[in-house]
Formats: sequence, structure tokens, C-alpha cells
Amino acid sequence: SYKKTKRKLEMLENKCTQLKNAKVSDRYKMVRFFEKRKLFRKLKQASKCHGSDSSETQEIRDKINYIVYYPLGEKYISLLPKEPYSDKTVINKTERTYKVYCR
Repeated sequence: SYKKTKRKLEMLENKCTQLKNAKVSDRYKMVRFFEKRKLFRKLKQASKCHGSDSSETQEIRDKINYIVYYPLGEKYISLLPKEPYSDKTVINKTERTYKVYCR
């Protein structure tokens, strides 16, 4: 019976974390969608002007990777904010995450 209750507790904890992750990911779903759209548009323009192997197109692809592979359970930090970030912790977190998911 101890193993059953322990297993039930683990199942409930997993379900709780899944619900939290879903709630957070739903909150930022539209932001990520529109940023991805903007970046695909920029990628198309850059590949027409500079070619598909230029450093500018690679930088845009890295930004797209950041958006796609950003952890869903965490608060999403936008790559294209309306105003530049001034908080040092947000800037540092963005840079660390960018390094992890982009090359």
C-alpha cells in the first residue's frame, strides 16, 4: 500500500507539473508564433539579398531555433521586444538561453 500511495503521489505531481507547463506555454504561444512569423519573413528577405549561406541568414535561423526550442515550462523572454530590456537578470538569462539553443 505504501508503494501504491507513493506511485499515486508521483502521478499527481507529474500531472501538476504538466498542467503548469501547459498554462505557461499557452500564455506565450501567440508571442512565439508572431515572432517566428516575423523572423521567417526576415529570413526570406535576407536570403534574397545576401544568399542563403550568409551570416545574417544564419543569425536569423539561430533566433528561430531559440523560439522553437525554448523550454515550454518557463516564462518566455522575447527576442523582439517593443523596448530593449533594462533588467540585467533578464538580459543574462536571454544570453544564456540563446547560447544553449543557438549553435
